[in-house]
Amino acid sequence: MVHYTLSPATDVDFGFAYQLKKIAYKEYIEQTWGWDEEFQIQFHNENFSTENTKIIKVEEEPIGTVDVREGDKNIFISGLYLLPEFQNKGIGSSILEALQKKAEVGKKRVELEVLRVNTKAQQLYKRLGFTMDERDETKFFLYKDYSVSESTMSNLEIIGYSDKYQEDFAALNKAWLQKYFTVEPIDEKIFANPAEYIIGNGGYIFFAKLGNAIAGTFALMKIGDGVFELSKMAVDEKFQGQKIGNKMLEFSIKKAKELGAQKVILYSNTALKPAIYLYKKFGFKEVPLGSVEYKRANIKMEIELNK
Repeated sequence: MVHYTLSPATDVDFGFAYQLKKIAYKEYIEQTWGWDEEFQIQFHNENFSTENTKIIKVEEEPIGTVDVREGDKNIFISGLYLLPEFQNKGIGSSILEALQKKAEVGKKRVELEVLRVNTKAQQLYKRLGFTMDERDETKFFLYKDYSVSESTMSNLEIIGYSDKYQEDFAALNKAWLQKYFTVEPIDEKIFANPAEYIIGNGGYIFFAKLGNAIAGTFALMKIGDGVFELSKMAVDEKFQGQKIGNKMLEFSIKKAKELGAQKVILYSNTALKPAIYLYKKFGFKEVPLGSVEYKRANIKMEIELNK
């Protein structure tokens, strides 16, 4: 492997960083959105950060950049670019492995995004053990989690409702509603007495439990004969990216089948792209919205269980 060093970026590196991204990444951006020079310059101007960017050097000459945003629970790799002549020489792998080791020591999660058309980078990330999830129609979200061990994740269990979890049910749902939308009157009504509103009407409430922690929740609300609505699905932010949503969806579909349901429906919002892609992955298809109680809902999806 070529020996390299990392140096903090300065304002002088602004132009190099932009030209590097253009050289290393333009073809993928063109294939995805098309290249708009004016927009790309503005985007770079707004996002280039000397605080987060390191200049990768070989023999004191700049050959790449890496932009890393570190939080309390995660390390997000915003960008890693190398000049073409220094690609496939182990530099990128070495930098990623160093960040993985840092995350392991700090018990954090390493995260990044990659364009769908960039299959070369995807192969590298998979080789380094990253898990790849849907992000939207243009990108994948990748992560490697050191905050929760695999043995701990194997202890994830789905449990039924108990009054002692009523506050968890409300808090988990209010967290994402307040982040993206607002808590509507119908939500407050359900949170005040979920047992009466959901279970009392023939539905079910479940929780994803990880050790002693409630990591997520979801409900199957009975709409009519053979029809359930998947509703109030939420995952605690600190447990997101660990496929808990996948496990909850798998369980809900299996449970609905056991109950003899012919169909499961759900309402969502197209702004929640990762969720929409997850539903599609499990076989949900968009259908006409019709009348709906929730102001935030702009899409209805359903899955036929007898097909």
